[in-house]
Amino acid sequence: EQGLLYNVEEVLERAYADYRDGGEDFSAYLVEQSVSPSASNERLMYFTTTVFCSIDSGTAEETSLPAVFDRETGEKLDIWSLFAVPEEEARAALVDRMAEGGWIPRAKLEAALRPEYITFHSDRLDITFPRGTLPSQEHSAGWGLDYQELDGLLQPWAIPEEPEQEQ
Repeated sequence: EQGLLYNVEEVLERAYADYRDGGEDFSAYLVEQSVSPSASNERLMYFTTTVFCSIDSGTAEETSLPAVFDRETGEKLDIWSLFAVPEEEARAALVDRMAEGGWIPRAKLEAALRPEYITFHSDRLDITFPRGTLPSQEHSAGWGLDYQELDGLLQPWAIPEEPEQEQ
């Protein structure tokens, strides 16, 4: 029900302008949107919508947006409801873990963090800031956090199951 997350006319206009101005250096533009499961457990199903879009002839951007649904009711859940602590505490704990390397100031991470940047996978939780959301970063920036690192932070029923390995 979310519809397209890109503007087709805008991409076509950019591509045509680039084609007119680029001559032989022009490369085809690509725009694509897909939805795929990213994790699950007995209670929840996690999905990721991925949008891949050319920005110019030589650059493309990929954006991922998460969604989580209750398997029994089909209800879409808020990301913060998956945490065992209030939203402010969850935000602070996630920022603490991302700020450990010190290469992006804690205040910048805090200001930019949005629930749509948090994606659950079967083996980890990813936090990815799209290009332009962190002022000090020219490109996207991301962190992968093992669920063990988040012990006590997430509701036990929200942690995805790892798929069984074939032997």
